[in-house]
Amino acid sequence: MSILGLKERDGSWYLIEYDVISKEGTTQSIGRSEWADWAPNGDLLFAQSGRLYRLRCVKGVLGPIETSEVIADFSDLAFENKEASDQATVWPLKKAKVKKR
Repeated sequence: MSILGLKERDGSWYLIEYDVISKEGTTQSIGRSEWADWAPNGDLLFAQSGRLYRLRCVKGVLGPIETSEVIADFSDLAFENKEASDQATVWPLKKAKVKKR
């Protein structure tokens, strides 16, 4: 993960690029992405331009980035500002624990 910059005009706060480095030292660039992480089974998951991708890992080897599958597409969604309810604007009080005898 490389942070290339901060606060792009009309864009993300962090400008991030990801690379995958194999144990042999070869590098595959995912490119500019919002997020990337490993699934428990070794697959690579990453988010790019409103889409969530999966790159399969077969016998410990990842395929080319271009073969990644889109597993969710949120690119048509837009942020809508909503007012919080009155209940959501107050932090709930903790109930005191009472010891029973």
